[in-house]
Parts: sequence; C-alpha cells; structure tokens
Amino acid sequence: MEPALAHWLNTMHPTPGNTASDRLGDAARAVEPKDTWTPVSADEAERVVRALVDDAAADGTRATASEEPGAKSPSRGRARPKASLAVGALIFLVATVVILTLISRSPAQSGQGMASLAGQAPPHGNPSSPSEAAHHPIQEQEHEMNRATVAAAAAGLIVAGESFAQSAVQWRVEDGGNGHWYQAKRWSQTKSWTEARDAAAAAGGHLACITTEAENHWVHQHSDLSQPGCAAGSDGWHIGGYQDKLAADYSEPAGGWRWVSGEPWSYTAWLVGYPGGDRPNNFGGDESYLKMSELPYAPYWDDVGPGSDQANMCGAIIEWSADCNNDGVVDYGQCRYGSLADENRNNVPDCCEQLIECQNREPGIVSAWGSNSWGERNVPDLVDAIQVAGGNDHVLALRSDGTVRAWGRNSSGQSSVPADLAAVVQVEGGGDHSVALLSDGSIRCWGGNGFGQCNVPAGIPGSAKVDAGGLFTVALGVDGLIRAWGLSNLGQTDVPSDLGSVSNVSAGDRHAVVLRPDGSVRCWGDDSQGQSTVPQGASGVLAVAAGSFHTMVLRADGSVTCWGAVNSVPGDLGSVRAIAGGGAHAIVLLTDGQVRSWGRCSEGQCQAPANLRRVQSIAGWSYGTLSVSSDASCNADLTQNGTVDGADLGALLAFWGPVNPVFPQADINGDGTVNGADLGVLLSVWGPCGG
Repeated sequence: MEPALAHWLNTMHPTPGNTASDRLGDAARAVEPKDTWTPVSADEAERVVRALVDDAAADGTRATASEEPGAKSPSRGRARPKASLAVGALIFLVATVVILTLISRSPAQSGQGMASLAGQAPPHGNPSSPSEAAHHPIQEQEHEMNRATVAAAAAGLIVAGESFAQSAVQWRVEDGGNGHWYQAKRWSQTKSWTEARDAAAAAGGHLACITTEAENHWVHQHSDLSQPGCAAGSDGWHIGGYQDKLAADYSEPAGGWRWVSGEPWSYTAWLVGYPGGDRPNNFGGDESYLKMSELPYAPYWDDVGPGSDQANMCGAIIEWSADCNNDGVVDYGQCRYGSLADENRNNVPDCCEQLIECQNREPGIVSAWGSNSWGERNVPDLVDAIQVAGGNDHVLALRSDGTVRAWGRNSSGQSSVPADLAAVVQVEGGGDHSVALLSDGSIRCWGGNGFGQCNVPAGIPGSAKVDAGGLFTVALGVDGLIRAWGLSNLGQTDVPSDLGSVSNVSAGDRHAVVLRPDGSVRCWGDDSQGQSTVPQGASGVLAVAAGSFHTMVLRADGSVTCWGAVNSVPGDLGSVRAIAGGGAHAIVLLTDGQVRSWGRCSEGQCQAPANLRRVQSIAGWSYGTLSVSSDASCNADLTQNGTVDGADLGALLAFWGPVNPVFPQADINGDGTVNGADLGVLLSVWGPCGG
C-alpha cells in the first residue's frame, strides 16, 4: 500500500466492534426491569436468543439486528394473576374471594408482545363444498385460565428482531439515533442514481439522507458494505444527495446540493486527503449525484454522474423515515413487525394508504360466533391473542408470546399443537391441517397429510407469508415467489409460470389468489363457482382474501369486491379496514370498528356479538366468524361505566347460561353461553376499562 494512502486510512474514524455477544448483551438489557415491568433474567433472555442465533458465525461481523420494532416505549398491558373457575352453587363464593384478592393487589405490568412479520393475514374457512352443512355435536370442553408471562413475550420479541437481521436495521432512539431504518441494498445489475432513487421509493423509503456525522458513521458501521460489486468499476453506494442546478446557491463542484427527503444540507463528508484528489471534483463536467465511497474509503462521499466511470452502481443505502400516522414511530418497523397491517407489503401501513386512523395491533380477547358442532366456539380464556385463523372445523389463535392455541375438530390432529412450537408469527388453518410461520422464516405444519399438504419443500429460502387451503398449502417467499404443495386435482398447486413476484397470497378450498406489487390480482385452481375468474376493474387492490369458494379484494379507498360463490356486497357496507373469507360467507372489519358478514348465515356466523369493541383483526372458519378485540376490559365492561367492577359481575351472573337476547353482551367471548370462560375474562381485567 502506498504510504500516502496508508496514512490517510489510519486517520479515518475507527469502526468499533459489534459482535454477536454485543448484540446478546443488548438483548438481555432490553428485558431488564423498567418502570413497573416484571423483571426478567438477562441470562434467560440470552439463552433464548443463543438457541436460535448462530453467534459463532456472527462474531466479528457488524451488527445488523435491532431487538425492538419501534422507537417509543413498549405498550403495556396488565399481567393477571391466575384464578380457578367455579361452577354451580359455589360460583358466588369463589367470585367474591377472587374479587377481594384482586382489589387488594396492584396488577403488574407486562412487556410488549412479539410483533408479526407479515402483518394481519386474511384467514378463511374451508368446507368441502359450498352447500355442506354436516354437524356433529360434541361435549363442550372445560376452560382453564392461562396467562402469558413477561419473559416469554420479551424473548419472542428478541427472537423476531434477531431473525430478520439480514434485511434492514434500525438506528434506535435509545441508542442515540433517529429511529429510522436503513438497508444496504445490492442488485445483480447496475442502476443509475435515478433508477436507485425510484427503487427506494417503490420500497416505501428513499435513498439515505445523512445529516450528521453520527448518522454517517452509524450507517457505515451497520451496513454490510463489503459485498462484492456486480461489475467492475461500479463499487460504491448510491445515497440521496443530488445537485440542483437551478438553485440560487448552485456552483461547481460544491454548490446547490440537496437531499431527496428535503432535509437541510448542513453536513458533508466529502472524501479529502485522498491521493487521487479531494471530492467533490465534478470529474468529466457532469457529476451531480452522491455516492458513499466503496471500502476502504467509506463512509466518505464522492460525486458521480454521466461524466464519471462510476455513474451506475450495484448498490444503494435505503432509508425509511416516514411516520404517516404521527405516533412517533417509523412506519417501516411497524409494518415489519406486524403492529400495523401492510397487506400489499410495500412498507406503507394500509391505514395510511386508506386515509383512516391507524390502530396498533395489541394482545386481546378472541370472540367466536356461528356453528359449534366441533366446539369451535369453545374459546379458551385467552386475553393475549394477536391473530386468529379458522380451518374447516377448527380454530387457531396466535398468542403474544409466539405460542399457539387450537380447538375444535381434531380428527387428523389439526388441533394438536406441537409441544415444541414457538416463535410463531402467523398461523393458518386448512381442511384438516394447520400451518405456522416462524420468526426465522421457516414453516411448521401438523394434522392431516394424506396429500402431502404438510410436506414442506426443502430449500425454501425463507417465507414471509403462509396460508392453508383445503388439502394444500401455499407460501410467499422472501424472494417474492410463490410455492405450493399438496393436492392439485384442480390445479390449486400449479403456480402460473409467468406469475413473477407477488406481495401477498391467500388460499381457498381449492383455489389461490395473489396480490401483485402493481395492485393487480391473479387467481388459479378451481373455478367451478367463478372464484378464479378475476373481474375487470379489480385493480388498485390493497388486500386479497379467499373464502372456500369465493374471492375478495379490498381497495385503498375502502371498497370491496367479491366474486365466486359469494359475489355481491351490501350497498350500505361503508368503508372497510380489513377483509376475511369464511366458508360460504364474507367478513369485513369496518373503519368504525364494526364486523359485518354476508352470504350463508344460517349458523349465526353473520350475527356479531353486541359487545364487540376495539376489534383489531378478523377471520372465519367454515361456518363461523372470529375476531380479536385489543382490550378485553372494554368488552367486560358490561354496564359501560368505564370500570369492570361488581356491577358487571352481577350482570354476568344474572344471565348465566345460554345467551339471553335481552342482554347478549354478558357473553363476553361470544361463544353462545355465559359461563366460566366469560367469568375468567371478567375477573382477569378487573379495574378501569383499558387501564
């Protein structure tokens, strides 16, 4: 190395170490006691992470993980003490004892639940035919209260953060950053600066706009700039600076520079002292764009353009800084971790595209209504569900700690959740099988496998979304491609060869529907009811959902279109936030929080419970409908006085038994009976509503 160059390199800002052990220490500190959180062992947090992360391979590399999805303090819910449920004549005595115990104690605060990767997914139900309605009564199950612990929730959050360290990384506010997300993006072919700018915008971000020395060095330290270039002479990284030749301060080579974000041009890191000359230098007379220099000269800047031999490059630094709902947290993280739905996977929250109020997904209570032939409405006493899904005659719930509960029909083991299943970010139910997406992008499947529907293909590079059809399974890979396996008697697993990249997928009984990045829709498989014939005008779509024999789409303007066995939409529907396809019924969540259903309604699947409030997600099974309400205490405030108290307990006990149309809200979980499960929910949320 030339002495002049060696001296120049030695004067550069040093890069501190950031090994896997450093990241594990950060993870452990993230779950140490804060305010009134229940303390969690740092050793336990580290053990959980080490079990899933190969720290030996990561040691010596730059850290690329962020353990928490947002820059604000985690939202907090109450950790409830366990209580036994009483039946018969002793109900008053036991209830009184539990109430006195609750009144004498201050409920502890629990940590934030694990966020979902793929966001709210449109589940469905799958009867074997549009008209099938076979019912086989079974004895109702007893309910046992089971509360998620702070340690499990925190560990799940850490696992989610570590698992996606290869994509974007957040400069956290608590680490002195701005809360923005950054990614060093490489392409197989070179792109000009304007092409890179457009690609960043299409991903919901912009080319990085670096306004401080701290940001410049942080981006350098936390981006893998060592990746090889795709072509000789193309090393370096496009960033968001450009020269405005119409600006009043324009002059060559250093005047008129601007950031694409509109942020002030107040800091520069031009390459100086380099043997080849200082930058900017307007080499060739037309260098009006900015790049971060390749190693070993990064993080210093160079001007490039048509007059340069490095006008096109293989990579860019993309930044996500938008906060469309003004909640103080960058949208990218909320989309990535699932606290805000992003069905079309463009890194812009669906609520912002729909111009409606955004509601973060929080743990809540599951409600179920419709058929109960296989115990589908026998909802366990969950208060920490973040997603629900329905299969043919069984139901699944994803909990905030990344575990899964299932109930209903279990003839093929579809409701027998594997004991070692953990770190789940999405769950779906099929005809006789269940499928889960894990935080590391892998897929687990259990239940029926008569047609290979649970034989997950080897070599999938990682998945971002899964769904279970009748007797088949589909997965959306992180590469944007669809894989499908299982029964294909009607072409349901025959993915079109010209499909290309997609942003979402949903499976019906024997067909599949995908959403493409341009907002268009494609279907394949069974078309016996017209469910795979996409109508003209199905464009500008934000979300897709497949019912058993129908298909639904939601547009950014809140309108819905259906085709197939359910092919109409109520004229008074109003603006829609989310959609789900049931068996032979369609389900929507309106922007005002109401749940509406239409189509086949003979089993009560279209009659939502009267006390549903703060609904955040919906789903359907063959003959029923599901919802998650983000605050169980609001549902349990039967007298609507703002507090869950003795008046609510009295109202619940007064209407014990089959739901009474005079006061249906006493059936808190909507399973058709006021019983111990409702009492358990009420007691677990005793106190101020939402407190």
